[in-house]
Amino acid sequence: MNDVFSPFRSKGGKFVLRIEDTDLERSTKKSEEAVLRDLSWLGLEWDEGPDVGGEFGPYRQSERNLLYKSYAEKLLNNGHVYKCFCSNEELEQMKEVAKLKQLPPVYTGKWAFASDKEVEEELAKGTAYTYRFRVPKEGTLKINDLIRGEVWWSRI
Repeated sequence: MNDVFSPFRSKGGKFVLRIEDTDLERSTKKSEEAVLRDLSWLGLEWDEGPDVGGEFGPYRQSERNLLYKSYAEKLLNNGHVYKCFCSNEELEQMKEVAKLKQLPPVYTGKWAFASDKEVEEELAKGTAYTYRFRVPKEGTLKINDLIRGEVWWSRI
C-alpha cells in the first residue's frame, strides 16, 4: 500500500497524517486511536502524524485554526479570496435555481465584488462568513502539478 505514495516521496514529499476532529461529538481519543490502528492494519506508514510528530504539525485539524486563519488572511490581502456572507438558505436556493435550469450547482459570486462598506456592515452585524476563491469566469486556469505537470481547465 505504501507504493501508492512512492511517486510523492521520490519528489521529496511526505505522507502527513492529519486527524479530522472538528466534529466534537464524534471525535474522541478512542476514535483517533481507532483511525491510527486501522490505517496501520492496512499497511500504511506515515512520515508524520499525531503519534510520530514532525515538522508539519499540529496534526489535528482542531489545533490548526490559527494557522488556517493566517493563510486565509494572506489570501484575502492578496486578493485571491473574498468573504462570502451567504446563508445556507441562500446557497440552497442557488442550487435549486440551477437545478430547475438543468445546470450544475454553481455559486453566483454574489459577494465577489462587494464594496468595503458592504463587507464592514456584515461584519458589524456579526454575520457568519466563509472565504471563497476568486476564480476567473472566462479563459484558462493553469496550475503546475509536481506529478501530472501542467494541468488546465478551460472556462467559457
